Amino acid sequence: MNTFNTIHLLFLIQEEDKYEELESALKDFDSKLVATRYKNLTSWLDTNPTKMPEIVISDYLPETEMGLDALEYFRSKTKETIFILYTNMDFLQSAIDETKKGVSDYIIQNIPSRFAVVVNNSIEKIITRWDLLDNKNVIKRIEKKNTALLNAQPDYLIQANSKGIILDYKISNDSEIINLMIGKESIQGKMLSEIFPQDTSRLLQEEIKNVLTNNKLVNKSFYMNYASVNHNIEARFVKIDTDEVMIILREFSSDNQKEEDYYRAISRISRYRHKETLVKELLNHMVDSDKNLLSEEKKKADLLLSNILPGYMIEDLKRYGKVQPVQYDQVAVMFTDFVGFSKISRYMSPTQLLKELTIYFDEFERICEIYSIEKVKTIGDSFLCVAGLSGNHRTAGIDILLAGIEMMRFTNSRREELKLQGEDAWGIRLAIHSGPLIAGIVGHQKIAFDIWGHTVNIAARIEGVGKGGEITVSRNMFDFTRDLFDFDYIGEKELKGVGMHDLYKLSGLKTGLYAKNDNTKFIPNINFYKLFEALRDGKHIMRRDGKYIISKQSHDKELEAKKEILSS
Repeated sequence: MNTFNTIHLLFLIQEEDKYEELESALKDFDSKLVATRYKNLTSWLDTNPTKMPEIVISDYLPETEMGLDALEYFRSKTKETIFILYTNMDFLQSAIDETKKGVSDYIIQNIPSRFAVVVNNSIEKIITRWDLLDNKNVIKRIEKKNTALLNAQPDYLIQANSKGIILDYKISNDSEIINLMIGKESIQGKMLSEIFPQDTSRLLQEEIKNVLTNNKLVNKSFYMNYASVNHNIEARFVKIDTDEVMIILREFSSDNQKEEDYYRAISRISRYRHKETLVKELLNHMVDSDKNLLSEEKKKADLLLSNILPGYMIEDLKRYGKVQPVQYDQVAVMFTDFVGFSKISRYMSPTQLLKELTIYFDEFERICEIYSIEKVKTIGDSFLCVAGLSGNHRTAGIDILLAGIEMMRFTNSRREELKLQGEDAWGIRLAIHSGPLIAGIVGHQKIAFDIWGHTVNIAARIEGVGKGGEITVSRNMFDFTRDLFDFDYIGEKELKGVGMHDLYKLSGLKTGLYAKNDNTKFIPNINFYKLFEALRDGKHIMRRDGKYIISKQSHDKELEAKKEILSS
């Protein structure tokens, strides 16, 4: 539990009515969020502030550099402050571009739903940072309290797996031979053969396999030749998980004064054959209160679950140990696929490839979170997600198209960035279909969220015939979203295993719904978001003669009224 009391949110907003709109949206947030407002950076600095705010939301006017001056100031002072631009639709693309230069995120005037998502995400990041800082402080107190135990530790503790990969390690400061061998560089993730002489690494690898196979404690004494000197090494191997072993090494010499303490510590550690028992004993020894640790572990477990499963499934899983499959009548499924992936990736190392994929998929996940879309999984270079499970079913098609546009925009931006550096980059194609499906989890030991049904199959087949740089949709998606978006008819195509289907290419937003001076027709304006928010609120929208009519009652109430009229 973090020991910090409040999160300070600083508004740098000139106009009173704009601030009042933002201030009213804060009423739903935790009372620990304390907001203050100044018209600009200068007026705030005139108060001689002694503490940096955790979050800054600033006006953004590119012509006068308003917002960018504040960004420059805060970034010169700290990287911890979350800096958010508050912009209108005319400067939206410019604000998005600034996120590559130190801006954390952006919010749009008159769009309360995005304001809530961005501020909530910022609060979560700050609390996570505070919790990590608390954990570091706890660790420091533990280490200070247990100096005697640390002094009795062996020269070298290695946690390794059956492949000889070092998962974790600890080195005693007075271990001259070990420090000489590895220096100051971290060895986590390296192979045993990269650290130890060939004969020693081979012996260590053999004993790891021996311990994992026989599930028995192994003691081993041997000489390790390093720099033409033989060193007398005592080693113990303890199985701590199905594929993990703790290796405890000690070099013996005539002047070693810690052998008695070492044997006491080694016998204590070697008693534990199971990881759970070892962890429990160490926690009891190192921490005064188990309650705090259990609370922290529960938080970690909940966070892990939230990263694997949709929120609505987590409670059922925790309460009943399983989740019943759920059938949905109308959702939207999207597949993305990188164009040129195989050609470019074969010249990349595995590390480079994983790093580049992570850049894209992390951004795709962030976009999905904004539009209440569930990421299902990645399959190689393909990204699968679905809208309409936990969000508003009536806007599922719109949500996923907006997300697809942002994914396309990010990929194109990344491509241009890499081209300027003289590097090749992937393109992208996206395919979307809407319809019914079943969602649930599979597996018991390793659970995974997944979706099934003909809708998923059709979306996958559309992706197979789509073109790079385009968002291809089915007839269902066209009918679902055509009141707000324009499409070009591609034609009837044969989709493998699912027959003939009419396909369409997204060409932009309807006239009057995209931002002024937006030649791409893909950046929504305030009119679009008014319609979007009306749909989210359950209202019904009709389009007649190129004009939109928003009903004053919800769609459900309108249907009920019609039923009453028909029945009477």
